Amino acid sequence: MKMQNNYKIILIILVFIFMILYLIFRPAFIFSEKDISNKISSNYLDKQGSLSDYKINSSKIFNTDEGTFVETRYDVKPKKLAYNDWNAGDGEEGNDGWLVDKSAYIHYHKIGFMYITIESFTD
Repeated sequence: MKMQNNYKIILIILVFIFMILYLIFRPAFIFSEKDISNKISSNYLDKQGSLSDYKINSSKIFNTDEGTFVETRYDVKPKKLAYNDWNAGDGEEGNDGWLVDKSAYIHYHKIGFMYITIESFTD
């Protein structure tokens, strides 16, 4: 009986840890190896709460000594209040509030079927 209680406590702790990690990293759950780079790019852009819309133009995976990255090129339509933040860096102004030809390098790590974005940076 005492052993069952220990297992329940361990299970509750593991579920709690998993929930915290999910809230912190908001991983992409990818069950298919098809189009992983696009799915990681979409997950990265979905996390940006300041966007009205986005379009991924290209994405590809590459490895370096520092880890595995996705290089993505995209267009974004930021919300009005966030326009200046998105206007910084690369890209140029397009039509109807879009910023076009932006790029990012997304450093990620795979754990099972979860892909966790570690960091990202632009040109």
